[in-house]
Amino acid sequence: MLCGGLCLFVYLSQFFAYEIPWLDRPNILIVLLMMSIGVAYLFFVNKLIVCQPYKPITIILIGLVLRIIFLDSTPVYEDDFYRYFWDAELSTQGINPYSSAPIDAMPSPFDLDKLYQVDYLDRVAYPTIRTIYPPLTQTVFAIAHWISPADLTTWRLILLMVDCIAVGILALLLRELGKDTSLIGIYWLNPLLIIETIGAAHMDVLLIPFLTGSALLYIRKQQTYSGVLLACAVGIKLWPILLPPLLFRSFISSPKQLFKTAWPFLVLCVLFLAPQLLTRLDYDAGVVSYALTWNTNAFIYPLINSFFGLILGADRTGIFDPNLVSRLLVIFVVVSVLIHIVKKPESAPEDIVWRMLMVTAVLLMFSPTGYPWYYLWLLPWLSCIPYKPILLLTATLPLYYLRYLFEIKGLLPFFNGIIVMVEFIPSLLLAAYCYLRLKGKPEAIEST
Repeated sequence: MLCGGLCLFVYLSQFFAYEIPWLDRPNILIVLLMMSIGVAYLFFVNKLIVCQPYKPITIILIGLVLRIIFLDSTPVYEDDFYRYFWDAELSTQGINPYSSAPIDAMPSPFDLDKLYQVDYLDRVAYPTIRTIYPPLTQTVFAIAHWISPADLTTWRLILLMVDCIAVGILALLLRELGKDTSLIGIYWLNPLLIIETIGAAHMDVLLIPFLTGSALLYIRKQQTYSGVLLACAVGIKLWPILLPPLLFRSFISSPKQLFKTAWPFLVLCVLFLAPQLLTRLDYDAGVVSYALTWNTNAFIYPLINSFFGLILGADRTGIFDPNLVSRLLVIFVVVSVLIHIVKKPESAPEDIVWRMLMVTAVLLMFSPTGYPWYYLWLLPWLSCIPYKPILLLTATLPLYYLRYLFEIKGLLPFFNGIIVMVEFIPSLLLAAYCYLRLKGKPEAIEST
């Protein structure tokens, strides 16, 4: 069912070509198919946890074949890869991608006259916003462009290569934790991973080798090198900047030792992020716009925002802006959870995995943005600790893709108020049940 459903998804993807009108696409059918594949995946995971009936090589080969099938599919709904192509075009032309938005090349070429002719420019989303992707990610974009400019198959092959590296490191991590390596199937055969990475060509999988490698080196007591890999993750996407306290917690009481261990992480973060953070951080900068205004497919954040809207009124200026106050509260919650987790003593090597999972899950749940491809951040940790409340999101997050249909029909408030609730509430309720039953003990979590 899992494999057959993914093959059917590839077939149906042809009906989501960019030029096909939204209402002429099989929108509801594809969402129901994705959810059905997610349910089949959950049955597979349950069987995998209970009796490990599959050899790792079998899992690897099946996942590899499925990814190869997706190489020629049509991206369903997604167009982020056009932004990747545009950023790479700028970089390879010697233009700072953080200083120019796509719209800059449309009305007046100036120094971008060569770029004015690119045939995908009108497909780049948010054309007035400059790129949000950090410099290390820009390097990967540029490598793909150097191999074959604006070629989706080339980009997918690079993502496939990174995905293969990620599953290899994950297998080492599982072995280091004394777990059966067949559990890599939780990661490798996750349908959202395959659809969002090879199908939709999202770049988030670039994070996985660095995050898993960082955890592996931490367990091997190589915190400095673990920090180096975490800095690379920050260079791919900014949010892992939250995670260093998990790696360097044992040195907090000794500032000298802390600096000796963490200085490579700090230096690399500065080097990786300087080009982005030193280029016009105004409201057109992607990182600023995302941090202050983005709000899509979130469940908890809109409730917080509505609460502060009732208390503070409709004033959208100054420090009493409900949106700003809500985002500050989310930061406070995530940091508070991080501090609480860091203060707990470690009792087993897999504690670092549990801590990574919990911090990332809280970040995703409270974030103003909950795209399905963000779920990929959790998958390597779920292979080590198969926490069912979070695994359940595989079957419910595809509801996000109804958003486009509801928006066209003028029903976006219904989507935001009801459909998003259906996406996240089952997982939150199951998580609450597991916590009350097990009192939050990570060593007992697999029994759920």
